[in-house]
Amino acid sequence: MYLTSLISFKNLSILPELFLSISILFLLLYGSIISTKKKYLIIQNSIINLGIFILFLSFLLFINDPLYVVNINQFNNTIISDSLSYFSKLFIIIFSIVCLFNIKKNLEFQKINNFEYILLYLFAILGLLLLCSSNDLITAYLSIELQSLSFYVMASFKKNSNYSVDAGLKYFVLGSLSSGLFLFGSSLIYGFTGSTNFEDFKDLFFWFTYDNYLLVNDVNTNLDSSNVVMLQSAFLLRLNQNENYKVFDNELYYFFNNVGYENSSTISVEDFIFLMQLKLSSIIKNYQELNIFSDISDYSFIQFAIVFILISMFFKLSIAPFHGWLPDVYEGSPTSSTFFFAIIPKLGLFTLLIRIFYYSFYGFMDLWIYVLIVIALLSIIVGSFTAIEQRKLKSLFAYSSIGHMGYALIAYSSGTFDGVQMLLIYLLIYMLAGAFIWSSFLLTKLKYNTSSKYSKDLGEFSLLFKSNKILALSMFFVLLSLAGFPPLIGFLAKASVFLVSIKSYLYYVAILAILCSVVSTFYYLRIMKTIFFENCLVGSLYLPIKSQNTFCLIVCFYTFIFLFINPTLLYLITYKVSLLISIF
Repeated sequence: MYLTSLISFKNLSILPELFLSISILFLLLYGSIISTKKKYLIIQNSIINLGIFILFLSFLLFINDPLYVVNINQFNNTIISDSLSYFSKLFIIIFSIVCLFNIKKNLEFQKINNFEYILLYLFAILGLLLLCSSNDLITAYLSIELQSLSFYVMASFKKNSNYSVDAGLKYFVLGSLSSGLFLFGSSLIYGFTGSTNFEDFKDLFFWFTYDNYLLVNDVNTNLDSSNVVMLQSAFLLRLNQNENYKVFDNELYYFFNNVGYENSSTISVEDFIFLMQLKLSSIIKNYQELNIFSDISDYSFIQFAIVFILISMFFKLSIAPFHGWLPDVYEGSPTSSTFFFAIIPKLGLFTLLIRIFYYSFYGFMDLWIYVLIVIALLSIIVGSFTAIEQRKLKSLFAYSSIGHMGYALIAYSSGTFDGVQMLLIYLLIYMLAGAFIWSSFLLTKLKYNTSSKYSKDLGEFSLLFKSNKILALSMFFVLLSLAGFPPLIGFLAKASVFLVSIKSYLYYVAILAILCSVVSTFYYLRIMKTIFFENCLVGSLYLPIKSQNTFCLIVCFYTFIFLFINPTLLYLITYKVSLLISIF
């Protein structure tokens, strides 16, 4: 009995989250004991080092998980561990380590010596990790609230700053509103279906589209269901003829023609075909059991509920027109908190969106594509044109983030699994560029600066090239990549998004997005002009960056160089993730 329990616990794929939860409790105990002494040293550095060490151990637990290619449902089917959650959590952990590594000196400069600040970081990371594995609306809501409550406190952590308190209050009010909308939409879905589980939604609503209903009905009525092999073959043939499900044909083609990548994969061709047959049998079985739900007119209430969930998610992702809070929160929050807000949550929130539309409610996707596209284009237009008139760097990159989320939403709204792949690629490139830029903000400090701020004005970059030529040239490279200049990796990411929209016959979307991308290059070029060509006779030089603080900058920059030279690795990783989403 003991051995069986041990093996079950060892195979528990949520072990990294459990380890992180227990470690947070130990850190809380450690900080409480040390800080209650009358005389104690500055404990912020030790807490940060322990936090980095805990995240590194969690990272090791993730990469040694042998079961990530198989769907594992846990805790009454509310938590799922699959390739998508594995991919998202792995990169969230990596960028969280980069974030914690770079905020050390910033916290010293801002005189933040409260150990609770790092605990809030870890709680937010834990919430994002659980969000990536959420297989239930209740689990997703609780995960969002865990990271959101941490964000509210992190935004207002500088109690002596009116700007920080105002940013935290505004973030709390609007964030609470969006959480309420998510909960309201979830309650409507529960009232209609009697369930909050994503797998139940997939079984119920797969047959929503009329093509899918006719497809399976034809196979089911014209063939003897006892002949499973023949039934599966015919069903697969009909799937290949259906525009919405040609991905099955792409999967077979991929596995038979990419032998080199197949050998490095943990899934063989035989295993893949077996999984395909198993899935087809499950699809037909579900249809036979659930054909009572074939009346399409019954689903208008679900669409009404999805509206509230989407609005809530767009609030969290700061996608226009739900972006009003973002510039003020970025500007008023401590730069260390802004760093975290800007790059870490995006991947986790889009992971939940993928589960909602590409897993649970894929049958509704055709009805929502044009709504998502309009919102994506609006976000791109607002981000591109509003950022031009910004003089504060935080506000400028806040509107830049709004535009980039619009490009990501275009890939998402394509309705294809190629779009999911390009979405993941775009988010990773955006996170990598954001990590480099915000790390540069944190590590560059003006000489004789008495205003207690870190490079907030665009004009303060006028002497960066004279102070640190290597950093200025590196930032030049990263900004060009963000702007989408060929042949850099940022250009490849944007071009992939445009190609996905063209492949989905959304030509006008690609044209408008390309035009807005040209407009957005203006404010990136203005930053470069300020760094390299601004004639400034009076100003302050930057203090040199200590060598131990440049490690993450070097890693981010060389990762950019590596992906620029060989982007195939990123393509293969994301292709495998999107492929396994379509299988299961």
